[in-house]
Amino acid sequence: MARRKKMRNGPTGMKGKEIRIVSGTYRKKSGWYDLEAGVNPNPLRKYVIVDMGGGYWVETNLWIFSIRDPHKTPKNQEEAMLQEHPDIESDLIQLCRKMAACEVHNKKAIVKLVEKELSRAVMEQCLQGNTAKWRLLEYDRSEEDEAVYDS
Repeated sequence: MARRKKMRNGPTGMKGKEIRIVSGTYRKKSGWYDLEAGVNPNPLRKYVIVDMGGGYWVETNLWIFSIRDPHKTPKNQEEAMLQEHPDIESDLIQLCRKMAACEVHNKKAIVKLVEKELSRAVMEQCLQGNTAKWRLLEYDRSEEDEAVYDS
């Protein structure tokens, strides 16, 4: 099963669809499906080529739960937040996995809980005044986006 190979001169496999990795050893890395590796005997894992940076690649296999499509242009500030701050996306994924492990599946109740905690956190952030830590987003709201926030 150990198929991990680190290469300097480029991957030996054929690059397929681009991916990004959101959890595990290669979190925050991008890569591609490995088209020449064949079918993984474990249907919950996929063979991939991970771009390690600095001209290095790793051919390995990952859990399908760790793989996401590449980011697209964000449609709103919330999507931009997750793209620009991968640690927040990672925390969100971990929170959802923990709730799923508790067999909590009532989406409406979960949304209410998150709304309540987010409201508390916004109030806490605002009350900190000039000692608050703020994260800036490089996202320009479009006019149609502003209409949503103005209403």
